[in-house]
Amino acid sequence: MAARHLNVSHSAVSHQVSILQDWSPTPLFVRKGRRTELTAAGMSLAETTRQAFNSIRHEVDRLPIRSRQVVSIGAIPMLAQTWLTTVLVDLVRDMPEVSVHLGLALFDRPARLPPSLIISFANRSRLTHGDRLLFRGDAAPVCAPSVLAEHGGDPDQVLRSARRIHDEDSRLWRTWHQVSELPDTETARAPRISIEESSLIRAAALAGAGVAVCRLALVRDDLERGNLIALSSQTIDRDFFYFMRRSQASPQNADQERVEAWLLNRARKDRGGA
Repeated sequence: MAARHLNVSHSAVSHQVSILQDWSPTPLFVRKGRRTELTAAGMSLAETTRQAFNSIRHEVDRLPIRSRQVVSIGAIPMLAQTWLTTVLVDLVRDMPEVSVHLGLALFDRPARLPPSLIISFANRSRLTHGDRLLFRGDAAPVCAPSVLAEHGGDPDQVLRSARRIHDEDSRLWRTWHQVSELPDTETARAPRISIEESSLIRAAALAGAGVAVCRLALVRDDLERGNLIALSSQTIDRDFFYFMRRSQASPQNADQERVEAWLLNRARKDRGGA
């Protein structure tokens, strides 16, 4: 079957398999009667090979994209899901002649199409020359209306008693209690929800799983629609910002500059800018 799929002779496939098995110190195949099956090492190699060929196929599929002048935007997931996707319709309407590629900036793996503009989040002290601020990253406790109702409509009671949704190291809650007048009543042994990504924290808060400290710029629509309730006017992380950075790996062009200016103006309009 493999020979027929590859359009080569059966002996050619057997020869290559023998070379591969001779080179590997670990058995890749095991015979069971008339059948030949993969060992654990063989299955691992087969899966890695499959992924490699898929990557090649995807890159070949993207060759037509690379032949055009594309403004590629890579953004962290939370920002891409809550803001960028909502303004994308207006962006392409205002610039119908510009090709735009929107992807996620996941720094633990390479991007399929290297972005020309990177949108991310950091403390002001970590920003570099040329970074353009989009909007502030200050945060405050929020919860779903159902959670507020469960605690008699009293925000302070929610903050004292409701189950908390923590970020991965609980920094947001620790920082908020350091600047708020409300004492931290959560004990070390209290059950807690810990979530490592902002979009999942928001989703858990919307679902009524508890009270969370969220970036106000990214839950603004949820607050305006009443899907989330702000429990305190005390905010933290006022020195953190969502920002846009030009990629050094991508040559600058007129379309990129136009998209960059459009996004900056839209950020000011939607969120008041930084």
